[in-house]
Amino acid sequence: MSQNSNAVGSPSLYPEEELVTLVRSLDRESDHHLFSEDVIQTYPQFKEAYLAMCPERCDLATAAEKAAAGAYSSDITLETLKRDIKLMVDNCIRFNGEGTPYAATARQFEKFAFKKVDDYISKKAGGKRASTMRLHASRQDTPGEGSSSGTTGRAGRHAPKEFTMKEAVELVKGLVRREDNGAFETDVAEAYPSLRESYQALCPTPMNLNMMKQRVVEGYYTQPPLFGKTIASSLVALRDDIELIVHNCIRFNSKVETWVQLALSFQRFAHHRVDEYVVRHAPQLRGTTTGASHYVAVAAPKDITPLPTPTTSEATAATTPSLTPSVAAPAVGAKKRARETVQVVADTVVSVSPTPLQPTLEVPPVLRRRVVRDHLQRDSLPVRLLGGEVTRGQLLPAEGSETKPEEGEADDKKKAQAHASEELVHITAELTVESLLHAFEESVKRFFHAQRTRQDFNDPFQFSVKEEETYLRILKVMREQFNILFPQILLYPVELADIGEWTARRAMKRIKKDDKTESQSSDDTRWSETVHICYFVRFLLHFPQLAALACASKNTSQGRQAVSLTISKNVLEVVQQVTRVAQELLNFTADYEQRLLLS
Repeated sequence: MSQNSNAVGSPSLYPEEELVTLVRSLDRESDHHLFSEDVIQTYPQFKEAYLAMCPERCDLATAAEKAAAGAYSSDITLETLKRDIKLMVDNCIRFNGEGTPYAATARQFEKFAFKKVDDYISKKAGGKRASTMRLHASRQDTPGEGSSSGTTGRAGRHAPKEFTMKEAVELVKGLVRREDNGAFETDVAEAYPSLRESYQALCPTPMNLNMMKQRVVEGYYTQPPLFGKTIASSLVALRDDIELIVHNCIRFNSKVETWVQLALSFQRFAHHRVDEYVVRHAPQLRGTTTGASHYVAVAAPKDITPLPTPTTSEATAATTPSLTPSVAAPAVGAKKRARETVQVVADTVVSVSPTPLQPTLEVPPVLRRRVVRDHLQRDSLPVRLLGGEVTRGQLLPAEGSETKPEEGEADDKKKAQAHASEELVHITAELTVESLLHAFEESVKRFFHAQRTRQDFNDPFQFSVKEEETYLRILKVMREQFNILFPQILLYPVELADIGEWTARRAMKRIKKDDKTESQSSDDTRWSETVHICYFVRFLLHFPQLAALACASKNTSQGRQAVSLTISKNVLEVVQQVTRVAQELLNFTADYEQRLLLS
């Protein structure tokens, strides 16, 4: 494992959480997750041989931990991260050989990973290539540079050394105020796509604090000359971007006094913060014109080009007293919402389009019929517990009238189906959720063992130990969540009442036996060992969507915009894998239960 610890006192140029996300995004399914974790953990049988050939090693899990610890944050070109990626690739080729499929995958991974890192740097640098970032980095570390005709005195000669990148980053981050509610942090055109055209027409040069954070990492604000003859003429590049933010806000919201005042308040605050940094690094400028007084004096609202005069309805909407200072853009020129109408169309076909947050499953017919029947009989449906009895027709409902029998056989078939459906079935341990999960786990282990011992497969990446462990981990999570959610969301009212009665009777028995140990753990009931398989089927139908919603993040709702949910690509792959396992479990459950009941 390469040692790339962060130097003490080095400025943090990239957020640790972003670097962790970047590293995790390098773990691709097309690479068979070859670099996701340490080789000796995935293939412990190769530990001695691998350590002998590759004593220094790294993997994406280790790189993510280093990113979270800040090991890469101060490296402006992320060369340390690239060295770790190169180490993964070299070790893979060295251990497996040049002409193997592993080597080909490693080279593809290296090309993809380096491009991903360079794209991230370019994005943070406002579109500049990584090569230009190296130039900025070298300028920062070169003493004595930065003298020019525009700088005077000791402060000008030593400004690049004294005003460090770390301090510039701190200054820009300090411009974020709680009372602004994020109004100056994001691009209005991105936050409000409906206003993109009008905003770009009035404000062709966008600027916001997030863009300033990218520029400061690039080194844009630390290039000489930094200090002028007055405080107001120092750190001009930084002040120009502040002014651009203020002018764009006032120009676009010129008819809304609330936003004009907020922009001017931000202007005074921002220049005052810059003034403090200038005086700290160039004390000889104390007493000269400050930025807070100079820029605020020249930026009166009358100097801003106003919006075209709105109509009466627009003016009413723009000056409503209920306006909240959380979003600037929608407040200006907001039109009165059009009257909503509902059009009734005959013979409408409902179409369902699955989304990443709403994965769909194909339910076997026998399980679907039972789910539907249980729902229709929910007001009188008793709970199905270990040791109880239920009719076979409740567990395996007949197909009903989907196929019409021939006339001579209709009565005989109905009588036979009615007799079979009324037969009582005793719920044994084999029909509990725990037995089903145990049987599925054993089938997974047998399948992967049989596939790995085959001699006729060509793809060495298929059926790995990691893939098998993924299946088993998902099953473990499913078992845990089922035991937690069973009494909460999986029962109909009568079933829930039966469970309450059953729990009370069990508690009374324990009290009579004076079994204090069991009574203390009564809340940790393993329902998977007690209830029928049908409840696990209900659970499977909802679990993928619950998992997706649990992993999704809510977009910040501003104004009257609808709240939306988003999910990252990495998490989406996990949800898709959970959905695949749930689908296999449904198919396995149908075969497993029919084999037990019809044998």
